[in-house]
Amino acid sequence: TPISWADVTNIATLAGQLGIAEDLISGFTETVSQFAATTDLSVEASATAFGRLDQLISGVDGQFENLGSAILAVGVDSVATESQIVQVAQNIASMGNLAGLSASEIIGLSGALASLGIRPELARGTVTRLFSNIGKSAALGGKELEEFSRLTGRTADEFVSAWSSDPGAVLQDFFDGINSEGPRAERTLRELGITS
Repeated sequence: TPISWADVTNIATLAGQLGIAEDLISGFTETVSQFAATTDLSVEASATAFGRLDQLISGVDGQFENLGSAILAVGVDSVATESQIVQVAQNIASMGNLAGLSASEIIGLSGALASLGIRPELARGTVTRLFSNIGKSAALGGKELEEFSRLTGRTADEFVSAWSSDPGAVLQDFFDGINSEGPRAERTLRELGITS
């Protein structure tokens, strides 16, 4: 990895400051070095991002190589840079965790939002409202639940069950359903209380 020894020791120092467990510091340092050498993030920004995402996203659990691979794969397959993906991921991680999304699903959703040019703080607000609306509909039932169910190709009971067991698949189906609405998509979203 084309990185200086000073940078390597700096990464290890940052790992300690970020609360990375001692037995993970070696892998953390190696992954961050490789990530910084191949992306638009500096060594310090990469180390800080990996440390924060490890704390913010359930399921990372020190698997830094998997985290870096996911971010790189999304960066290659989208029009977002790795730094944009990381910024959005840091902002939507808590809602993604509450909804039950996996670490890779949070990174994928972050890449999609970043590709749309949505600022990280706006992405957080949008995801919070969307997930809150879906959760409220699943809990209370009614017209909104029927509409979410229709858009995802499920019955109301199937929707509620899937939202609690596989929210990533529900979101994908929801986005596909909205896409199939064509010119009516914006009106459908507004009827569901999704206005941003």
